[in-house]
Amino acid sequence: MRTIAMTFVAVCGLLLVSACNSYNASLTAYELDQAGVVVTAAPSTTTQSTLDYSLRDGQTVSVDSHSWIYSSAVAGDLLLAGSRPAPWALAVRPGPQASPECFSINSAAFDHGDSVAVAVTVEAHDAYVRLPKASGVVPADLHNGVCVDEAGRAHSIPLR
Repeated sequence: MRTIAMTFVAVCGLLLVSACNSYNASLTAYELDQAGVVVTAAPSTTTQSTLDYSLRDGQTVSVDSHSWIYSSAVAGDLLLAGSRPAPWALAVRPGPQASPECFSINSAAFDHGDSVAVAVTVEAHDAYVRLPKASGVVPADLHNGVCVDEAGRAHSIPLR
């Protein structure tokens, strides 16, 4: 009986690992519209629950406080924002990588043609943020997470 139980646990563990390491097309995918490094944030003059973020490239992005995936952005963060399937924003902190242009997302990521789908949780539901794929992405290295550049392009992070 103990052997059967151990086999069951081993098989279930393999199924769980396999499921966690594969793309699930049924999950919601949030599409990127804007990306940039935050310089300043100020309350909007038009909407009470909105902050206007000034980005290093001169763009201004307005984000409602209810649109954040995880936490809001501060100066120096990479702001990723989109309008599909609903308004959303994601703040990515500068990563520990050697390059200051790298903003790391340490989450499962999957090659999806000309984009990379990065796993996130939105209101207790698993989802993806879909980012344009940078040239030279090594799909096998996406399990390490991604490095996102200032334009919002996902780069693979090689094992060290």
